[in-house]
Amino acid sequence: MGADHSGKPAPARDRMGALLIDKPAGITSHRVVQSLRKLTRIKKVGHTGTLDPFATGLLPVLLGKTTRLSRFLTESTKAYLCVVDLSYATDTYDIEGKKSTPVFTSYPARESIERLLKSFVGTGPQVPPMFSAKKVKGEKLYNLARKGVEIPRDPVDVTISGISLLSYYDRYLTMLVRCSMGTYMRSLAHDIGRELGGGAHLSCLRRIETGGFHIKNAVALHTLERLEKPGNIRRYLIPPEKMLVHYPSLTLSDRGEADFSHGRPVQGKDVLEKAGRKTEDASTYLRVFNTRNVLLGLAERPVKKAGGADRVFYYQPAVVLGLPFPHE
Repeated sequence: MGADHSGKPAPARDRMGALLIDKPAGITSHRVVQSLRKLTRIKKVGHTGTLDPFATGLLPVLLGKTTRLSRFLTESTKAYLCVVDLSYATDTYDIEGKKSTPVFTSYPARESIERLLKSFVGTGPQVPPMFSAKKVKGEKLYNLARKGVEIPRDPVDVTISGISLLSYYDRYLTMLVRCSMGTYMRSLAHDIGRELGGGAHLSCLRRIETGGFHIKNAVALHTLERLEKPGNIRRYLIPPEKMLVHYPSLTLSDRGEADFSHGRPVQGKDVLEKAGRKTEDASTYLRVFNTRNVLLGLAERPVKKAGGADRVFYYQPAVVLGLPFPHE
């Protein structure tokens, strides 16, 4: 007995889910959230990772109780299309900053660039740019940068799982980069210029993957803003059941569902079905479903507790989404 979590989910909860927005250049991620809050008339709306105003691409926006899943989506691998301009460096490391030195006297050969890019693959330290929202002693770096203040920044370990050089024409490098949360493409562009012996800045940035979602499934913000009926936005809503699909899953009995939905640990005997990787894997959370294929939330890996002569598995709720409609 159980549910097929790759199939059609239970009836959608209209005020929960994700909207995959193809953010245009020139607006902030916060502006997208404000617009969707007005369109959906839902107060609790949040994105899963800021894109700079000049950047475009995939910005998942969560509605209602689905915002409780935000950190799990934010921590996922990202993929970006980046264009790096080797003509000069800037103080912001991107196209919006002021020109600074050094500059190249002649541009490097493609072989040198490809060799350098391979050296960035893996886990290593990266210094955040001054023009960033990262806080140092409670102060956002960009607030200090706007005052002309530059302070030392501790490097942070980031992981770049792959860099592909798609084209090298004139002074422009076009790259596909896959990386961990917290990796700054602007810092990568700056470091590329420095390591090649000249200056460089990020001239174009487009995010194409994050949170297990892809840009091909995104919708333009203006498309939603032009809908004749606000309710029509539901056709673009990704239900919670289709999020975090790379996580293993559990299907609970009615008793297990009642315990989980009230934040109580669930005993292993109330698990009707397991799917995906081994549920004992300490590095993962598990998606928790009821028998109607509704996502109830996420559970932590099972723990064993002594119970007389036996040791019993318990699954501890990590995120509880709740059910906004009665059982059918």
